[in-house]
Amino acid sequence: MKKICLSLLLALTLCLGLCAPAAAFDRSAYQGGFSSDGVLKWLPEPPEAQRTYHITTYAYLFINSVKQTDPNILLAPVFDYTAYIPLRLVSQELGARVDYAKGLIIVSSGEVEIKLQLGDTKAYKSDATQTDQVINFTTPPFVCDEITYVPLRFIAEALGCQVDYDNGVINITGGTAEPFTIDGQQPVRMEFSFFTTMDANVYETTSPTLMQSAYTSLQKALGGPANPPAYVTGASVLQNGDFADRCCFGFYNAQNELIRHLHFYRQYQNPDEPALHEPARPYPFVVTDKPADISYSCTQAAYDELIAPLTETLRTQGTQTHVADTPYA
Repeated sequence: MKKICLSLLLALTLCLGLCAPAAAFDRSAYQGGFSSDGVLKWLPEPPEAQRTYHITTYAYLFINSVKQTDPNILLAPVFDYTAYIPLRLVSQELGARVDYAKGLIIVSSGEVEIKLQLGDTKAYKSDATQTDQVINFTTPPFVCDEITYVPLRFIAEALGCQVDYDNGVINITGGTAEPFTIDGQQPVRMEFSFFTTMDANVYETTSPTLMQSAYTSLQKALGGPANPPAYVTGASVLQNGDFADRCCFGFYNAQNELIRHLHFYRQYQNPDEPALHEPARPYPFVVTDKPADISYSCTQAAYDELIAPLTETLRTQGTQTHVADTPYA
């Protein structure tokens, strides 16, 4: 009977441990501090799971109503739960410029210029009416894992943006970034699929900057008009002249309607084998463009320079949604 009771108690303990939310950071055990160059350190070093908290643990962050999915957005509990934002998001999503000079971080947007320094709780703001206004804040900018973070509310409001918090949602509105559009429509989501031999790994992002960067790279990679692939099959059964899926990119509007879909196919080329369906082309990639129903060529050099780095960026910065079977598996 004792063994049964102990087993039930152990099972209950494990269940509660798995279902309970993450514990708050124990500031009595770990103290946060900075090295002389503003790099965030913990003494003693806490467990990996407690080293940093993502802001999505406590809240969702939206910038101009677009949900931010960058995994490096975080909340630093060692500093009284001050929310931090990666400095590059300030420049990318709010349309500000970031420069570095003589140890200073200089953030500028229009007539506003803000000077900060790692590890320093003072900032200096200049605009059309005054120069070097001193702004004090309780927690300084810092570097963690080679990413520079700044206090979210401070930097947003200093740039003239509005910060609202409601029921677990932080929304920053304002900034000077121009909306990204494709054929007059503003994409709110991009879906990216990378094909393997048996399936397709599907990712998505809602970052306007990441979508715009991806679209720019895609446009640069496209060559002249081309005939669509004559025969498409699975990568595991390719014969000379056949095409196989490589990757595809879909941009969607707020109504979840497809704005643009670019699908990359790679031709298997082996001069030692006879071509069954079509001969080798002078370029290894064909890109079909939907819904325009146009196909383009793409050279190996363009793919290596533009598309290969883009796929790696999307796989690291995007959110994987699912793994899909291919029709050839």
